[in-house]
Amino acid sequence: MSNDFLRPLAVVGLSEPYVRDLLVASYESVPGRWKVIVLADTETDLVTLVTNKVQEHAKACEKANGATLDPAVRRVHLWLEYEDVDWDLVQPHHPLASQVYLNTYCIRKGLIRKAQMAFNIKKYCSKHPTSVLNQTVPDTFIFELDHLDYLDEALNENYEIAQALEANETVSRESGLTVDAETGNTTQPDAPAIQRFILKPSLTGRGAGIHIFETLPQLESILGGYFEDSDESDSEDNDDEVSITSDYNNSSEVDNSPEGAADLLQSLDLSANGAYGATNQGCQIREWVIQRYIDQPLLLNGHRKFHIRAYVLAVGGVEVFLWEDMLSLFAGYPYHNQDLNDTSAHLTNTCLQTDRLDFDETTVIKRFWQLHEDPDPTLIQHELRRLTKTDLDRVFQQIKLILRELFDAVTSEMTTFQTRSQSFEMFGFDLLVDNQLQTHLLEANAYPDFKQTGSQLQDIVQGFFQATVELVNTRSSSLGGLNTWSSQDTPAAVHKKLHPVFYKPLMGGT
Repeated sequence: MSNDFLRPLAVVGLSEPYVRDLLVASYESVPGRWKVIVLADTETDLVTLVTNKVQEHAKACEKANGATLDPAVRRVHLWLEYEDVDWDLVQPHHPLASQVYLNTYCIRKGLIRKAQMAFNIKKYCSKHPTSVLNQTVPDTFIFELDHLDYLDEALNENYEIAQALEANETVSRESGLTVDAETGNTTQPDAPAIQRFILKPSLTGRGAGIHIFETLPQLESILGGYFEDSDESDSEDNDDEVSITSDYNNSSEVDNSPEGAADLLQSLDLSANGAYGATNQGCQIREWVIQRYIDQPLLLNGHRKFHIRAYVLAVGGVEVFLWEDMLSLFAGYPYHNQDLNDTSAHLTNTCLQTDRLDFDETTVIKRFWQLHEDPDPTLIQHELRRLTKTDLDRVFQQIKLILRELFDAVTSEMTTFQTRSQSFEMFGFDLLVDNQLQTHLLEANAYPDFKQTGSQLQDIVQGFFQATVELVNTRSSSLGGLNTWSSQDTPAAVHKKLHPVFYKPLMGGT
């Protein structure tokens, strides 16, 4: 029997080469002499292939002398795309389930789908009126629309938005402002009473389909791009219609990742600024969230808006860690309030900027903990001054509090967030800081787009992967759940930059 089989096995079936390389490097540096198998992109049936690899490893361990073999050698770590997971393999009844550690939870749509996260937060805040989420999550409304003809009815369900849009038009008239017939923008949108909103499809990521609006004509124009071709396509493809609904308690749905919506997103023609193009044939997205737009952001790096990308690791059932090294992702151009259609000033998603000829990752991607090195003063709490290290510490503490209560909220809804003691998952959270140094939670992402970190700051992501592999390696060494601490471990993180923010043993976690 080859000694190559007498090592724990890591199977890497992720599609992004950037991530695969980071994982291979991480396993090469942890104890245990892991055997790492990287599956080729050309494989057509990864589900069966992965199951076969797991079974081959188990048989090799038994043949090598299963009775006396170190239990740690039996381990299999699976790093797979959500749609390539054989969920039967990790169920408690499967004879190999105790050996398999998986990089995703089966059900976590209550966190990663914008509408369902908003629903869970609203429910949680109604029970916990003093929760930090009441102050740190922008007002969010779940918006469902089957056809543009029913827009009035949809707005009636969200009367606060309808009232705000009507009030905006009143302010425009009384202040002598005008509304551009083509864009729907006010000509002087700096009027303090104007309330702005941001529209996001519930399921998409990477800034796809995001729009800012402040008037009803503008909202009608945006939604018109979704529905202009739907009548014709609905008559042709009615049997194949894909609908995203607000069935928040539908636990039978297991494909809860943005990647699980790949077929849906292929029907969208997304231009570089996230808007839908003219070839959008019968898009079947019918659920969005509308958030109040934070129009007084903290501005740095040449008066630019930015958001924080925080990486979070959840393990077992469930323990949550925040990775200390965070990214600051800047808009491509200085911030202004004149033109809401100028996404290069308002949207900070890096993937929306990479196609620009003048794109420079050193300008738009920076380390969070170096923001205080910006030499220029900015408006902070009503005064012009430079950002300080103390300010950054304050923001970091706010993020930890937000994550703690957010996970308390979503894990309280077991039909939309279910754990497994031998699963773990890496999430990307987007947060925004306003000029009062108040941090706001924007959204959570499964399978975050790590490669958008770029090459200059790759060490941030490399460190996160390294710490994750170290923790999972240590916690899985005795073939127990990932919340079972070994004699070398403590309830705190095994890596000094993994900050524990939440722990709750869940009933029903397997």
